Amino acid sequence: KNSHSLSRLRVHGDVLGICASRSFLNLRELEIFDPEDMEGLAQALGHCSSLRSLTIDTFYRDGVSIFAVLEGNPTLLPNLDALRISYNSNHQLVTQDDLASISRFIENKKRLRMLDLFLSMLPSVEPFLEILKKAPDLEVLGIDLGCVSWTHDNMRLLQETLPRRLVALLFRKQWSSPSVVQLIEWIDMVCLSLVAIRAPSRTLTLPPSSSGNEHSCNICTFSTQAPGRWT
Repeated sequence: KNSHSLSRLRVHGDVLGICASRSFLNLRELEIFDPEDMEGLAQALGHCSSLRSLTIDTFYRDGVSIFAVLEGNPTLLPNLDALRISYNSNHQLVTQDDLASISRFIENKKRLRMLDLFLSMLPSVEPFLEILKKAPDLEVLGIDLGCVSWTHDNMRLLQETLPRRLVALLFRKQWSSPSVVQLIEWIDMVCLSLVAIRAPSRTLTLPPSSSGNEHSCNICTFSTQAPGRWT
């Protein structure tokens, strides 16, 4: 009975079907974990006329695809300004068609200012860059492209494609030995990128934690103008 005052909801995907449609009408933020019923997910999102922030955390299952929901409903959530998608593909490659569905979904999101993507199995970086081209007004960007093999060429392409209004970047990357692109080169690229867009910046590198021959590290680059909604 208090659904009219509900503005933020965190919910496991298997209960979406039993939530009353009125529960979604005034939501501003929605976080969905492990949705299984994609039809139910699409219906729920269709009721979220006031939604500003959407987080979907999911993984690969046969016959279940978050990308199909995005592909089939590109005009949903026109007022969205923050989108987070975390997709563990369970060793299945994310296809170019999957990435194209993300591109089409965000293309008409004119208010979108924050995008955070974790895609665990991506064959190349170029389709991801096409997504960035659809969101030229991004201010906050998080990138974790899993097993992408970063080369100097696609680092250059990324630098050229970064939105000009960007004030906050988060790169999550695992470095395996040997690695074509070294950590220090990533740091240089990030710093140069913010210089290029003339954002007053500060770069924080979190010390790598080693496990065997593999190193994990976050590179957080943010400006004094970074939006407070980055969490």
